[in-house]
Amino acid sequence: MLKEEQLVDRLYHVKEIVRPTGNIAILTLDTGLDAKPGQFVMLTIPYVGQKPFSVSQNYPLQLAIKAIGYFTRRVYNLEPGDEVLIRGPIGQGVFPVDDFSKNVYLIGGGMGVVPLRLLARFLYGTRHNVKSFLGARTRDEILFREDFKRVGEVYTSTDDGSEGLRGTVVDLLRSQELNPDSTVALCGPERMMVSVCSLLLNLGFKPEEIFLALERYVKCGVGLCGSCGIGGYLLCQDGPVFPYSFIRENMPDFGKYRRDSSGRRVPIQA
Repeated sequence: MLKEEQLVDRLYHVKEIVRPTGNIAILTLDTGLDAKPGQFVMLTIPYVGQKPFSVSQNYPLQLAIKAIGYFTRRVYNLEPGDEVLIRGPIGQGVFPVDDFSKNVYLIGGGMGVVPLRLLARFLYGTRHNVKSFLGARTRDEILFREDFKRVGEVYTSTDDGSEGLRGTVVDLLRSQELNPDSTVALCGPERMMVSVCSLLLNLGFKPEEIFLALERYVKCGVGLCGSCGIGGYLLCQDGPVFPYSFIRENMPDFGKYRRDSSGRRVPIQA
């Protein structure tokens, strides 16, 4: 059954907007929202459109976006005082923080660090031993370093070598001594997540202890359009967080195919 927050748009105002790069913006809104780590919201600009964005902070509500198309460029160009509509939080599948083992690895690639930032905030001050592995194209695209540093050690990689290891997150993980008796929270491009999971399984990690926050095209956010479907499951209703043991058994398209804006099944580029 759908909850009220999934159906009702609420008016928010942009309180602050920070643009660390020419295509990434961090929006702080004027009030909060009680989201769990992994949940997302539908953001609407009236008379323009709507898209889903992961929650990176609850109070006040904060979102981070990367401008890659017309709508996200409009979000990027918002200014303090502008009105937006927020619907959510959305998603039943969240990171099960209470069931995490003592050792926790947060692994994020690109904008995949956004939902992990909220998770890091939930882990702050707990008994967990947390290490974060963050990758991006360049140092300016590594977001929320300080939040991750507050909960534990942080390791970084960049494609251009401007910070940390020169290479990918997978290269970064290969350079570390990892403890397989750990819980993993992972988010990023699907092909990157497939490579990370393959590496971790080879090292002896348990697939049921690897939790992935999936990102797919979402049109409605209420389970009607089916655009976020994968393996017969809907990210907006059943996810967006799933254990890799479940993905491996039930989602054969993961890392291989996605649905585009017209609903067509297209290959995911390497």
